[in-house]
Amino acid sequence: MLFVAPASAINGLAIVSGLGAFLVALESIVARGRMMALNKEIADLTSRVNQLERAEQRRLTLEIKASGRSPPRSDHHGPSPSHGGAT
Repeated sequence: MLFVAPASAINGLAIVSGLGAFLVALESIVARGRMMALNKEIADLTSRVNQLERAEQRRLTLEIKASGRSPPRSDHHGPSPSHGGAT
């Protein structure tokens, strides 16, 4: 084991402590950069999914128009045979 004077040990400890704090700060900056890159990628992928959904909706609408059928309705008005309609 190496013995050093107390004054130089304190200076060494201060230097090592400063370097440790610098490394922690540097890692934080790197992690923030990675997080920003991931957020950008998520936003890009979300935009692409939305674009694909719109394209699929247009394709389906055109397909329905071409077949001469009316598009399916999401709201159902009027009685059905299973819910009290004409028997």
